[in-house]
Amino acid sequence: MSNTPVPVKADSELCRRLDDAFRNAGFELCERSVDVTIRTASGDTVEKIAPPLFNEGQAERLCRIVEAAQR
Repeated sequence: MSNTPVPVKADSELCRRLDDAFRNAGFELCERSVDVTIRTASGDTVEKIAPPLFNEGQAERLCRIVEAAQR
């Protein structure tokens, strides 16, 4: 079995909310979040949300935002 994600719903409400939250925090997104179904090594399938890919600067900024929220 493969752990390769397969897109199933590219426009769910939660994906839109996640993308809106990133944009409202000042992130310029080139891609959108996507719902994916992943088959685990045991054969189970689980649904996950894959956020858009971030460049290094965006990832650093996201880390700072999350770290600040934890304080």
